[in-house]
Amino acid sequence: ALQRSLQVCTANSDLGRPNAGDLAALSSRQRMTTARYWVLAETCRQAARIVGNVTDHVAGLERCLVGEPLAVYCPMTLGRAALDGAVRVCYVLDSDASLQVRLLRGAALLLDSCEEEVTAARALPADRPPMPGALQIVTFMRENVLAWLDRAGMDIRRSRNGKASGLAWDS
Repeated sequence: ALQRSLQVCTANSDLGRPNAGDLAALSSRQRMTTARYWVLAETCRQAARIVGNVTDHVAGLERCLVGEPLAVYCPMTLGRAALDGAVRVCYVLDSDASLQVRLLRGAALLLDSCEEEVTAARALPADRPPMPGALQIVTFMRENVLAWLDRAGMDIRRSRNGKASGLAWDS
């Protein structure tokens, strides 16, 4: 049943696009509204990618559970990853939450993703990187996301060590 629901979800042509109500609320051509639209649209694209990942993990879990399991922890690992992704998408795109709350949640998702990419790129071997320029690319992408969040009127809260620790609307 879950596999079928995921197939229906991923076949939906609207997956990865903001809904009509949100589009109407963000239809103004003002700079801040345009930035908020970008945050929402990018959040929806990221959510669609996560749903694809969840679908892949559930398919892997199904294959792992057919017959005698090959490994003890494989089903648990796949199940946890699928559940984590599904919950994340539901939380970020919760239709009961206001657009303002969903924008903040989406911005946090985007910022967290960028920070993870920068951390991963920094961990690549410096003497023979498998992807030359990876750190510069993901750092540029993170700076782009930060600029859009700033234009959208969001304040990025930072911890003492300078890492992003939260988001809020500018006062």
